Amino acid sequence: MNKLVFVITKAFLMFLAVSLAAQTTQAQAPDLPGEGPLLLPGTETSKMNLLTLGLRISSDFDDNALNSDKNQQENLVASIQPHLGWHLSRTRLDWAVDYTPGVSRSQSLSVYDSFSHLLDSRFQLKLAKRLRLRIHESFLKSTNPFDQLRASESAAGPAVRDVPNATVPATLAEVRTEQASADIVYALSAHSTAGIGGDFFSASYNLSSGGQLPGQVLQNTRSAGGHGYYSRQFSRRQWTGFDYYVQKIILNSGESWSLVHSLAYTHTIRLSRPMMLSFFAGPERSVTANLTEVSSPSGPVFSAGYSSWRWTGGATAIWSGVRTSLTARLSRRVSVDGILGAVSLSSTSAEVNRQFARQWTARLLASYDDSKALAGSGAFAYVSAAGGLTRTVSPNLSIALQYWRVHVLSQSFLPAGFLSDHNRISMSITYEFAYPLGR
Repeated sequence: MNKLVFVITKAFLMFLAVSLAAQTTQAQAPDLPGEGPLLLPGTETSKMNLLTLGLRISSDFDDNALNSDKNQQENLVASIQPHLGWHLSRTRLDWAVDYTPGVSRSQSLSVYDSFSHLLDSRFQLKLAKRLRLRIHESFLKSTNPFDQLRASESAAGPAVRDVPNATVPATLAEVRTEQASADIVYALSAHSTAGIGGDFFSASYNLSSGGQLPGQVLQNTRSAGGHGYYSRQFSRRQWTGFDYYVQKIILNSGESWSLVHSLAYTHTIRLSRPMMLSFFAGPERSVTANLTEVSSPSGPVFSAGYSSWRWTGGATAIWSGVRTSLTARLSRRVSVDGILGAVSLSSTSAEVNRQFARQWTARLLASYDDSKALAGSGAFAYVSAAGGLTRTVSPNLSIALQYWRVHVLSQSFLPAGFLSDHNRISMSITYEFAYPLGR
């Protein structure tokens, strides 16, 4: 272990010595329910037809690959990930597709050998002068925990309510997730919009015999939801609105389920040109039930029903300067994970990006998730921190180094595999270029 740490430290220092500057990183706008600036369908896009090709080669180190707090085993995974993307933009439509397959080979644990798939597609169509359709779909299949970390780590990403929190990547499992959403937005006037939408999410986990730990149980999940919202701009820098959301969460093919209703007041304030603040708050009701093995002539019997009211809310603050951007997010909501099932999740995260000189970027990310089962006494907290450095060698070539620290705290009994700590390090080289396909 000491020798490996020395080698990694030496590589890190060499990496610092040859890196002088970084890419510019712009903070994303928040994606809270009914948010005004993102729903106004009046902005036209420029014409574009662009093909993107790339290749990413990485080496990923985990000091506790077997998720054990007593018998830690190190592991090194080498990955090759080609990338294919296409972006078509016209006056009435905007369509982007990104596909990244990957081949991973483990140094000592064959359970991490995999062929992964990552697909992301976004589609937006202007159906009429005031009517717009938005569709988003994503898919991930991988046994490499680093793929799962990268897909769920960003504090600047959207606050999607039904996506599991980041505790699942700490397990030895092939993870398969699918997510789809669609919204129809209508501009009622120059300053107000209304819309309806729906979303679907599923997650399944396949533990191989080599990765199974005693007492380790992961729950396959599915959820479907729908919402309606209204937003109005009542001043130059402020938007307000309401959002109603209903969601059905199904665990382990119907062994248990939760039905969640929420009504939120939303508000967005552009405090200054570089700073925006958005928040939502309102009541939330959940009904949770478990299926027993007892059957009756009328069908299966539900038991252990549990109903509760709570307040849901959250806020996102973004500050974006010339070389530095900061995103902070906190929320309390019903969510779902692969361990406790439907949970009340309190989440806090912050992300800082800093550009140095022309080619150097630094990134820091920290998050804290506190989960409590809606039915039962299960509870745990998930703490993570990450830091990354990126150097742009040329317009098409970049080198990156990233470190993750993961720690889990439990207020009740959980299998040991979920309470282990991790130190993870990833070094990668990425080459990518864009090729215009025409006007």
